[in-house]
Amino acid sequence: MKINKYITIISLVASLSYTAFAGNDTGTTTAAFLKIIPGARPAGMGNAFTAISDDCNAIYTNASGISQVKSLQVSASHIIWFEDITNTSIALVQPMGLNAVGVGINYLSMGAIEARDNFGNIQAENSTVNSNVISLAYSRKISSQFSVGITAKNVTQKLGIYSGYCATTDISSLYKTKAGEGDFSAGIALQNLGSQMTIADVSNPIPAITRVGFCYAPVNILKIAIDIDKSNDSDMKIAAGVEYIYQRAFAFRAGATQIDKLTQMKGVTLGIGTRSTLEKKALWEEGVMEESKEEGSEFDFDYALTLLNEDLGYTHRITLTYKLGNKLR
Repeated sequence: MKINKYITIISLVASLSYTAFAGNDTGTTTAAFLKIIPGARPAGMGNAFTAISDDCNAIYTNASGISQVKSLQVSASHIIWFEDITNTSIALVQPMGLNAVGVGINYLSMGAIEARDNFGNIQAENSTVNSNVISLAYSRKISSQFSVGITAKNVTQKLGIYSGYCATTDISSLYKTKAGEGDFSAGIALQNLGSQMTIADVSNPIPAITRVGFCYAPVNILKIAIDIDKSNDSDMKIAAGVEYIYQRAFAFRAGATQIDKLTQMKGVTLGIGTRSTLEKKALWEEGVMEESKEEGSEFDFDYALTLLNEDLGYTHRITLTYKLGNKLR
């Protein structure tokens, strides 16, 4: 029976992730910014996006999902945090038959910070603190239902006069199938598998993250998703989110996630999006204008609001995406 097949899939994914969820080394990592998912669309769903990952955001959530992209996509995101902290990212995905490649650049800036010497005296020049990661992703469809992905990352972090870098890797997979009248998908991503980062002769591991997600779409305009995340420096988190598309032009999203001790993200997230078709091909048929089945290029705007703790307030995410000749989902 079909229900037995779904239970088997969920059990398999859970068993694969068990060892990664075991144990807790809270507070032992550096480059914590690697936990940030920059896109407004995933954020609007509480970052429950591992089993969806069907656009440029997949580079940061589940790289195997970029094989779902039908045409060239370019995306830019910006996050406004607190105390002048900002995060800017760009991503590009190019499909090539059963394969797809992607490039992502994610940059976090904490601005200028007052610098003091060993005696507590204020220095003439402030220190700068910033971090960035360059990601090269590859995905391949093994079958119409199953795809795999791998991402190579170069991570750098600058803390005043000190800096460090390391290389790391993501490995991921995505499974999609029919579930009654709807669609079911399950994904797993093992992220930041690699070496430690050394800054000022002090070495620390980076946050190795396991993401397991499930999504059910009873109709093509509604997605319901749940994610289970575990990193080696924090407790396991559960996130859930929904996305509803209205008249192919407007998206409404909501999500909830458990608190993360490091980023302090918790509670409810809300998101909206608009989709504008820049051009459409049309034809005359018996004197009546009719749209062809092929849609033109698409321009998307997405926004998400995320609640931090009571002292830090809110964060705002904005994403702009251009899709070359892609059909509206």
